[in-house]
Amino acid sequence: MICRTSSWRTWVSTKWSTQAYWFHPRVMRRQVDISTGAVLVAIVVGGALLGVVGAVLAVPMAAAVQLIVREVVVPHQERS
Repeated sequence: MICRTSSWRTWVSTKWSTQAYWFHPRVMRRQVDISTGAVLVAIVVGGALLGVVGAVLAVPMAAAVQLIVREVVVPHQERS
């Protein structure tokens, strides 16, 4: 029984890690058009600051910041 429980925990841990560090950033990169590194940094920082709620809100916030920089800051610098 101990072997089965340990094997189950290892499988679940591997699945969650794969989903969190490989699958989720790639899906979010395509959906929100931000880089995988930015997604990972946003999730880690948001999670560290506000826990689960921060991790959930981190990607849309990072996308909003990137959109503001791309649409407002960069064109303003090009005109100057």
